Amino acid sequence: MEAVPGHTNLVRRGAVYYHRCKVPADIAETYGRREVTYSLKTRDLAEAVRRVKVAAVETLKAFDDHRRKVAAEKAAEAAARAAVSDPIERLLAAGETMAANDTDERAELVAYSTLSRSQLNLFAELHRSIRLEDDEDARFNGFKAVRPGPGSDMLLFTADDERLAGKKAHATEYALAESKARAFLTGSILRGKLARGEYGSVEGYAEDCLAAAGISLDAESRAWRSLLRLVQAAEVQAMADIQARNEGKEPEHRGSDEILTEIAASLVPKPVEPNPTSSGMWLHPTPIAPVSAAPTLSEVRDRWLAEAATRNLADKTGDARRIMVDLFLELVGDRPIDGYAKADARAFKDVLSALPPNRSKMKALRNLSLEAAAKKAAAAGLPPMSITNVNKHLGCLYGLFAWARKHYDEVEKNPFEGMQVEKRTNARDERDPFSLDDLKRMFAAPVYRGCMSERHWSTPGAVVLRDSPKFWVPLIGLFTGARLNEILQLYRDDIVDVDGALCFRICAEKDDQRVKTASSRRLIPVHAELLRIGFRAFVAGKSGRLFDTVEKAPDGYYSSTFSKHFVRFLDSVAVKRPKVSFHSFRHTFEDACRACGVPHDVMNALQGHSQGGMSDRYGGGQYPVARLVEEMGKLRHAGLDLSALAVVP
Repeated sequence: MEAVPGHTNLVRRGAVYYHRCKVPADIAETYGRREVTYSLKTRDLAEAVRRVKVAAVETLKAFDDHRRKVAAEKAAEAAARAAVSDPIERLLAAGETMAANDTDERAELVAYSTLSRSQLNLFAELHRSIRLEDDEDARFNGFKAVRPGPGSDMLLFTADDERLAGKKAHATEYALAESKARAFLTGSILRGKLARGEYGSVEGYAEDCLAAAGISLDAESRAWRSLLRLVQAAEVQAMADIQARNEGKEPEHRGSDEILTEIAASLVPKPVEPNPTSSGMWLHPTPIAPVSAAPTLSEVRDRWLAEAATRNLADKTGDARRIMVDLFLELVGDRPIDGYAKADARAFKDVLSALPPNRSKMKALRNLSLEAAAKKAAAAGLPPMSITNVNKHLGCLYGLFAWARKHYDEVEKNPFEGMQVEKRTNARDERDPFSLDDLKRMFAAPVYRGCMSERHWSTPGAVVLRDSPKFWVPLIGLFTGARLNEILQLYRDDIVDVDGALCFRICAEKDDQRVKTASSRRLIPVHAELLRIGFRAFVAGKSGRLFDTVEKAPDGYYSSTFSKHFVRFLDSVAVKRPKVSFHSFRHTFEDACRACGVPHDVMNALQGHSQGGMSDRYGGGQYPVARLVEEMGKLRHAGLDLSALAVVP
């Protein structure tokens, strides 16, 4: 940004003016940023000078408001610590020592080596529910703890405290004030412990919750560590809920009986004698199925993905498969591979059919178990993920179990066989090809006919972006049917001359290159239309990646970055609609091949589709380049005139 001389806090980025102000040193650590900068939304200097004065006053007021807020929080915390510091430390210490007091009571618990994520979430929810029920009972009895256990001796005042003799009318007010202070300080301390990974203060709580269901959990397992973290988070939430009650607001929560019933139902059924629990309830705990010599599903998953990686499986595909399998594990738990049945597959299918896409981005759902999220989404009427996506998950698990049947004697059946949801539409209907009108709109856009600049590509001007990926990538997609990432990862040495024909070489020879399948490695002749538009000259001016201005996204793919621009491009030319994307170029290419008489098998070879059968095993399934050049020469997009883009000889 460029400072505007003579005007404090006024800067310019390009033609637009901005307000910029440094955060004062006394609040820099708590304010969350070192500098406040935002657009004044004007290109006029006089108007910017007027607006920056108003912005400066508002910013200084925000700084003062922040100072007052921080000061008030510090004062409240100091007062709370002075009031209840000793009882709180006893409360936290009590949680750490509970396990030593009830060893005998837990001797008959059924031992588990692991639990699913959804089961762990239920136990954390159980802890929060118990804390809120205890708090409710205490309030009903004048803030006197009625259940023995951690915290029962923590109250400084109760309704029958002898120190308040003669002041009975005020006893509850004293106790309420203490409850507020205790909830505030306990929450603060536990939040710090949660951030630091210190879970010792809730080990007793976690064991109590497990014992309530008649089970114990291996203290060396990853599941135990996860449970401690979840219970600690539940304790923090419980303190916030109690504080809400102190303000007259009732938090929403389920009863512990209901949660315990759901926990019992989630465990693998096996009749056992009922055991009394520490909460006084009678449950039928159900241990894991008898010990099997087969590896667990997670172990099989890792071997399956490792083998697939050796067959040129793209990292993105492997990551997606791992996520799908992990969702199944979250729902039903990690067991020996022979311990799964149709009921597990059916439960997964039912949950997926109710679960919305991008659950992790929804605040109301992301912290819920998979099953709870599906129920809540269905109750709220949220649209579920597409049938295609459901089938993709089910197909992934089918593939995993099919592989397991070939490699392990213990696996006799595939629980996911026949589970896929039937669709009325075919795969082609998932994406529309571009219409002739769409293509005319796109290739008459300012990017191709003249724009203001690379940055202002949608505004008409005199600049044609012949060195930009915005210009070339859609054209290459139109005349090759190649995938977006295949195009963006091309290097200068991937444009090769084979027997006098210039070709794209789709490969994965460099560290940042990858192909979807083995059949994706191929040669694609450069279409004559691209040569007329100047592709050879464009390549001659490059030395590394052809489209090196497109950076790799966090997922490791260049396509994830460019696809965002392409959506904006489609919108700018009024082509954007739900069933079109860059992938529509592949369908457009297929339609053109059919219309021009290109044989189906040659079309598949050009697009990197597997031919299937023995042709892929012998000779690599490759066509001679001369044959590909011959068929590519037939390709036309009828009615589309790109002569205005041609380079004048």
